[in-house]
Amino acid sequence: MKISIPITIINVEGGGCHLLVRSRLNAEVRGHLIIDTGASSSAFDHDLCKPFSDDIYLVSDIRSSGVSSESLNAKPVIMKKIWIGRYRFQISQAVLIDLNHIKQLYLQFSNKNIIGLLGGNFLKQHRAIIDYKNSLLHLHIKNGVYEKN
Repeated sequence: MKISIPITIINVEGGGCHLLVRSRLNAEVRGHLIIDTGASSSAFDHDLCKPFSDDIYLVSDIRSSGVSSESLNAKPVIMKKIWIGRYRFQISQAVLIDLNHIKQLYLQFSNKNIIGLLGGNFLKQHRAIIDYKNSLLHLHIKNGVYEKN
């Protein structure tokens, strides 16, 4: 089954753009995920995830590196419940990291609350297609697995 989720395209200096999708982690934590095709795994802000640890399963500690090549203290997790658009997903490979610098940057130029990055692992698993013309993220999902809100 194919679903389509609206995305927000933010134009940035130099002719580039950033892609965001509405998301929520629970009733209180709402915001946007950055669609990051260059990120190997999805990542979420560890500060935002603390209050609802029942929806997160810690796997083990690892160290990860970002584009800046600085080492990040990443905690691998399974996100049991995350809403992307109007659909609930489980993300089986994700990390909790400090996203404060990214959150501050996006608040300055877009006024959007960033709660995480939707990485290549999720996009590949769901055979994602980014439809720039219609501002949609198309995903393939298994019937009956994902709830629609």
